[in-house]
Formats: sequence, C-alpha cells, structure tokens
Amino acid sequence: MTRPSGVIFDIGGVLIDFDHMLICERLAKDCGLTPADVYAKIFTSGIEADYDTGALSTDEFLSAVCRAITLNMPRAELSEIWCGIFSEKKDVTSIIRSIHGKTRLMLLSNTNELHFEYARKKFPVLDSLFEPKFLSFEIGLRKPDPAIYKKVIELTCLNSKDLVYIDDRQDYVDAAQAAGLPSERFTSAENLKKLLLKLDFDLTI
Repeated sequence: MTRPSGVIFDIGGVLIDFDHMLICERLAKDCGLTPADVYAKIFTSGIEADYDTGALSTDEFLSAVCRAITLNMPRAELSEIWCGIFSEKKDVTSIIRSIHGKTRLMLLSNTNELHFEYARKKFPVLDSLFEPKFLSFEIGLRKPDPAIYKKVIELTCLNSKDLVYIDDRQDYVDAAQAAGLPSERFTSAENLKKLLLKLDFDLTI
C-alpha cells in the first residue's frame, strides 16, 4: 500500500482517553439528579452538540448547563469538572512520534473550546506533532456529518486518495469513507502499529 501524504487522527478514544460520565457523576452530587439524568440533560439534549459546533459560546454553554440541571456553581469550578476527564494514551502517542516528519500529521475531532484548550495545555503532543487541527467548534460541523469530512479534504489541499483518517468509532469511519475520505478504525496501540506498517511507514525513530 502506498504511503499516504497525510494521516488524520481523531483525538478522543485514539490519542486521549475520556469519560463523559465522570462529569455527570460529579455534577449529580451538586444538583440532586442521577448521573444518567445529568447525561440526558447535557449530552442527549443537544447542549453539548451545540457547544461542539460553536453554536454556543463557552459562557452560553456554561449557563445552559446550569439551567438544564438547576445547578448553582461558580463557572471556574464547573469548567474544571467539565475538563477533568482526560488521560493521554502514551503507548499510542509514542507510536505516532515514530512517523512524525514522514507524513503530515493532522487532527479531526468533535470537541469544544474548553476541552481543547485544556487538552492542548495538559498534552503538549497535540501541538508538537499535529498541524493543522480540524476542530468541530471551529469548523461549525460535527462528525458524522458528511460535510465535515468533505471540508477537511478541501482544507488539507491534498487529493483524498493521499489521505488516511483514523478513528475509534466505526460509525465515524463508515461516514468518512462514504464522504470520500479513506479511513481505518483504531482499536489499540498494537492495531495502530499494524496499520501504519501496512501503510508503508518505518516505525523506528
């Protein structure tokens, strides 16, 4: 298989682990709801989706969360809870370091301003290895909307056949493929090694 000119990585579930239920469990203690109810009111309701696509500013999002779950909490504390859900998958990022400089490394993520600004400070690898970054809250689109994949292909200024997108969610992989962006599913660090070798990368640093 021909080595691609650009490899686009998802962030959450690939480079960084996260758990939205950690947010819900912490907020549930302060608002008298169950974690499942908090999840429904923030995530299922569409509030988080609107924040991820930039339809809500950070201030508007935090206000919407407080209204949705009847929460009285300082914004700084709520922001800290919202962001305290991440951990770097160092076995994965170490593999990706081995192909840095051998292809363009890019990011495509459903994310929001608070999460991304927190993550880039906590995990410098996001800035040191990847450029450009295609972020839902900046583009105004969210996976699996076909338009986001088509927009990303356009913004890379590369032919789609020279790209590979890697995501942990099969529905996002399928949507990207249908939109014309060659894609592979990430399942583990070992799986990533095999995929990159198949793509003709030398994994020695």
